[in-house]
Order: sequence, then C-alpha cells, then structure tokens
Amino acid sequence: MQELAPYQTEIAHAVLDSVLHERGLTITVEMARGAGAREIAAQLEVLLLGLHVNESVRLLHVGPAHRHPDADRLARHLRAGAASGLTWVYGNRVRLGRAEVCFLTPEEAAAAHGPFGLLQVTNAEALDPTTLAHLELLAAASGATTVLYGTAWNGETAFEARKQANRRLESAGLPRRHFRVPWQQAADELPGYGGRVSDARDRLGEASPEFQARYALVPTPATGPLVPEAQQRALDGDHARRHAPTPGVPARASIVVTRLPQRASVGKAGLGWDAPAHGATAVVTIAEDAPGALRVIEHRWLEAPDAQALAQGIAEVVGETWGCTHVIADAPGASPAAASQLRHLLARALGRPQVAWTTSAEHEASAQALGLMAAAHTGRVRLYRADGSPEYRILRHEIESASAAFAAGGHVSVELPSADEGFLRGLLLLADPPGHTAAVAAEPEAALAS
Repeated sequence: MQELAPYQTEIAHAVLDSVLHERGLTITVEMARGAGAREIAAQLEVLLLGLHVNESVRLLHVGPAHRHPDADRLARHLRAGAASGLTWVYGNRVRLGRAEVCFLTPEEAAAAHGPFGLLQVTNAEALDPTTLAHLELLAAASGATTVLYGTAWNGETAFEARKQANRRLESAGLPRRHFRVPWQQAADELPGYGGRVSDARDRLGEASPEFQARYALVPTPATGPLVPEAQQRALDGDHARRHAPTPGVPARASIVVTRLPQRASVGKAGLGWDAPAHGATAVVTIAEDAPGALRVIEHRWLEAPDAQALAQGIAEVVGETWGCTHVIADAPGASPAAASQLRHLLARALGRPQVAWTTSAEHEASAQALGLMAAAHTGRVRLYRADGSPEYRILRHEIESASAAFAAGGHVSVELPSADEGFLRGLLLLADPPGHTAAVAAEPEAALAS
C-alpha cells in the first residue's frame, strides 16, 4: 500500500479514533471525485481486518455496484501483505482469517442485518434518506462508526443533510465530524491529481454543474435551465446549413421517431379499428466531427403514412444521401411492439451502418443530459447559422425552454417543452459521444489514491 496524502491521513486517524474508542460517530467526508476516498476506506479495512484476524468481526462497505472495484482494491492490498495466505474472496465478501468485509449495493444494504464493526459508504450523495436511516440504525445497534464519503450534488441529498448536522455539532464544540477536500487541496497534496482535474475541466467545463458539484464541491440548484443563456449563445456556429455531405468528412446522425401509426379504438367518439391511422413522423439530425467540436449541419423533418415508409425515408437520408458512419435512434413513447417493428424495418431498409438504439433508461438519459451540458460549456457543439427555417426555430425554442432536474441518486432528468417535436432529443443523442459515458463512470482515482 502506498502512503496516504496528508488530508487522507487526517481523515483516517479521525475514523480510527472513533472505532478504537467505540465512539460510534457518523463522519462525513466531502471529497472531490477521484481524490482518494476509496483508498482511505480500503486502508481502514486492511488495518481493522488485521486487528481482528482471529475474531468474527464484520465490516460493511456500501457502494454503487455489486462486487464493485472497491472489493478488488481491498483484495489486492491484503494479498500484497504478510497475511496473504489468509485472504479469501467469495461472492460479495472479502475475508482475512475470521474477519470479513461485506460489500453491498445501497439496495442490498437497505435489508442488511448487523452487527458490524464499521460501516463505510462511497458515493454517499446517491443514498436515499430511507437507506441512510437504516444504515444509521444498524450502526447504532452495533455501536459502530459510520463513514459517508460523497461529493456535492443538488444540496438536497440525505448526505448533505447529515453533513450539515455534523457541522452544527462541531459548532457546538464537539469533536470534528466533517471533512471537506475540494480539488484544489487534493491537487496540492496528491501527486498527479492536478493533471486529472485539468482533463476533467477540459471535458466538462469549469462552470458546468457537474464540475462544480463533483470537483469544486459547490452544490448545484435542484432545478434550472438545461442550457443556461450564456451557453445557448455559445452554441451558435458560423457554418451554413447544408443538404449534402462534404467529400471525405464523416457524418453521424440521430433519429427521433416522434409518432408511429396508431389506429383509433372504439371509444366515446364511436371510432372502430377500421378508422384511418395517424401518420408517422421523425426528426433526423446530421452532424459532422470538426476539430474540437461537433457541427450540426442539417435537419430533416420526415412524415410518412406508415412505419415502413418512414423507415425507408430515414434510410434514404442517413444512408444514401449522407452515408453516416454512426447512427443512434430513439422512439420515445412507442410501445415495445411498435418499437421492435420499427427497428426491424429500419435495419432492413438501411442495412449498414448499424443503428444503436437508446434504451431511455434513467442512467442513459442522465448521461445524455450531462453530455449536452458539458458540450455546451466547452463549445464542443455548434449549430448551423440561423436560416429562418421551422426546424431551426423549433430547435432553438426547445433548447431555450428545456429545464434540468438534478435528482437524488446523482441523476439528471430533462423536462422538455410541452410541444416536443424531437429536435432537442436528437441533439441530446449526439452530444454524448459513444464510449464517453462509460469512460467518465470508470474514471480512476489519482496516483496515490489508487
């Protein structure tokens, strides 16, 4: 194990003091992303497992994913030590002799039973109040110390409430229970960390809500505009809208199917299944990868009498006309059967390239919203010049009207205007490039922290 940075050592000493003297404190650690919270947790676990190697002591570690890297980190540390032969990893447990650490997700932790000698929670800002209350009851029943490692988010999380409670206890003269390490302090004390923050700032934008909350530890408002006014102006490009590709420049496309044919059923109006079907509509957004930015260069607003004709029209645009190398699609509101049919029809009409369909899952929608925010704050998305077209006017209206909610659990949801025509949805699909979300989620801790 490598030596901890000074701020990590200070936190570890405070936790050990509470554990060894059976104080049963709840300690909150608000630390910039990647600054070494998980390494503190792992080294505390190594020490306590070693102290209780011959005792049936259990420690609890709650994190965002089952068998997450925290368990692998602990196992590596133990196997590198003198007692490597006593180390066992099975299921969600890491054991040294008779002592063990149990790794659970927040959902699993909500039903956990003690006793535990120490409870540690990473990504604590994502904990819901009910789960945190359950963990505090577990700790109280065990007389155990609880450590909550988190970052700022929307200022309304259960972690934030516990942090503020600790600050009030400190102001009343009680021992220190809250530690705050913004990126500037970590960069001063942790070799290599400053470069990682610089990369994150370039990727997210220093003024972006995500950078401010995750690195500067400044909570963002729970709700606000998806793209603030200053960033709306930054979206303006100086290139003209085009209706044909530039030779040698690859193009990508997003497809948002806003309506599929549906026949009216029998109802108050007396309509039966033979009533005429509504048409199908979709918005296709075309963009090119330019140096330092994604340039939106065309919109096609398509309408067809049925799904098959719509699929053929989309294929003509993204395949025959533009030859797009990457296509991502969404059919919000469509039933599973209708969406499946459309996927089949489009695959048959388009052939290549293959179409990646978004799942509309909460984490995926959140990643798209954060991707557009980052792109807007860093100038990585540019729209074609205003041309007076209905497509441009609707897109700008949707951008100006959309709001973002920084919800519990670290997710961002987008509230679209009531007249959602799919133009902003198409931009959201393109702003989060393939692989970017996974790379951000897997961002490692800095050198000494890993």
